[in-house]
Amino acid sequence: MLFSSFGSEVPTGSLIERLHARGVVVALPRIEGASLLPVPYGPGDPTTTTPFGADEPVGGIPLDPSSIDVVGVPGVVFDRRGGRIGYGGGYYDRFLRGLAAFTVGLVFGLQVVDDDLPAGRFDLPVDAIVTEEETIRVAT
Repeated sequence: MLFSSFGSEVPTGSLIERLHARGVVVALPRIEGASLLPVPYGPGDPTTTTPFGADEPVGGIPLDPSSIDVVGVPGVVFDRRGGRIGYGGGYYDRFLRGLAAFTVGLVFGLQVVDDDLPAGRFDLPVDAIVTEEETIRVAT
């Protein structure tokens, strides 16, 4: 599962296209109420732009979250322990809770800080962070 980047986020369009071309089932998140649903997506499938700017699939039947192996996680900032500050809705923290998938923060290097970020009891760290400069494996 990836995210459709918007604004100053790491562009994910070419990654989505390359994975799809290799036959990988790619899902994008769709927000319904307070839930994030993983919906299969292929380049050119219809999307709608959310109020915060990301594109999400219009149609499609959500995947069973247990079928997802890897989740690309967006965020505003990450620390080197995998902590993250997202956009404030808690959608990814609720979605990832109890999920066995490997989680990867996809960000630019300037979005990774050395100091630990504040974390609430519902905030979940990612397993790794990938930037244009490095891959950080988070100790678990």
